[in-house]
Amino acid sequence: MDYNTQKLLGIQDLDITFKEDWLIYRKDRRNRMAQIIEGSLEKRPSHCPSCGVAWESTKDVYAHGTTPKKRVIQLTEINNQPTYLELTIRRSKCRHCSVVSANHLPNYFVKRRKSISVKLHLKILMELKNPTNCKKVASICKTGYQIVYQTSLQIAHYINDLDSRPLPRVLAIDEFKATRDCEGAMAFIAMNWESGQIHTILEDRRSHKLLEFFNGYSYEERCKVEFVVMDMNAAYDSMVKKAFPKAQIVIDRFHIVQHLTNAFKMIRIQEMNKLNRHSGEEAKKYRRLKRFWRLSQKDYSCLSSESKYYPLFDRYISAQDIALELANYSPVLKETWEFYQLLLGYFKDRNADYFFDLIRESRSSEFLPQNFRNKLAFLLKKEESIRLALSVPYNNGLVEGTNNKIKLLKRSAFGYRKHEHLFARIYWMQADTVYSV
Repeated sequence: MDYNTQKLLGIQDLDITFKEDWLIYRKDRRNRMAQIIEGSLEKRPSHCPSCGVAWESTKDVYAHGTTPKKRVIQLTEINNQPTYLELTIRRSKCRHCSVVSANHLPNYFVKRRKSISVKLHLKILMELKNPTNCKKVASICKTGYQIVYQTSLQIAHYINDLDSRPLPRVLAIDEFKATRDCEGAMAFIAMNWESGQIHTILEDRRSHKLLEFFNGYSYEERCKVEFVVMDMNAAYDSMVKKAFPKAQIVIDRFHIVQHLTNAFKMIRIQEMNKLNRHSGEEAKKYRRLKRFWRLSQKDYSCLSSESKYYPLFDRYISAQDIALELANYSPVLKETWEFYQLLLGYFKDRNADYFFDLIRESRSSEFLPQNFRNKLAFLLKKEESIRLALSVPYNNGLVEGTNNKIKLLKRSAFGYRKHEHLFARIYWMQADTVYSV
């Protein structure tokens, strides 16, 4: 085998000699047709690993046969087939201490007592960054499931040994459903908004557990947190005020719009259920409200003005006209929809003064339903955090995206038994670099 071929295979500079017919094909222990590269490692070590005497001539050392078994190392696949390096290793016996030893391959090629090369190990780690299960990774890398599973366990041990990270300036927090062995019903996740990296994952989201964790940091460290991005969870609100003395709470803008949307949806369903759904003109109105509910909840300015034929209306009509017609089916629905569209417009323009002035005016309105006004009045309790959300660029999109990846990971793996393994995979998927563990 020439040097360029060795370089292509990634086995150059290993002091391995190859015979003329160095490539053979046979089935491996998993009954797959594999490519076997045969070679021998004959170069003896420079000194005795036992007594440390330098081996300079045959007066110090002599050949002592080969190892009882050939060493088989799996390489990365070639031509979509598993590839192995099968080595016959020469042994040497020290004349000074009578210890028999064999030469070893360098650690940059294969780690001690490992059956896969470092390159294949890194490829497995790269595949584990995707939200997929270990069996799928083993199929992609043409290796065994146990090898991939043991690599994932090494990730868990590595993550547990990491030092705690300093608190970031902008902290984004949320919760997600983890595993059954967690103490709480939901797990807690906190991320560094500026770097996009996970700061911590805890198996319990209850306030006293979160305070116990964050109080482990010094007071000076906790004062470095300037903004905490979160949803409208009241428990998180009180916890943040106790744990981070100088932090300002930023309510995620998506959750504010969701709160407005749910308030209007409640009124739409109430008015829709008052209609006779079985016969007559009211039945048509009911079907239209049920079929095109998304159009009535969207921002009117974002709807299309292009007319299309809709069988339920039996005419050509645009999305904007559909939203207007649905609102006119009830006086209460029309008043609520117009008020809801005004709120969405002010929020989209980030006009906090008009937004909250309109909510305050709604408290004395005689036309808006009481439950709708109560929903809007709740936003006044979060006015400071909502005003801040409209003036700063921070949001919880990063955490929500990570939560979606966690759901994909759990679904692909058909669930996890231990939260340590799940948390380690989450940390690893969000890591910015890949390195050997």
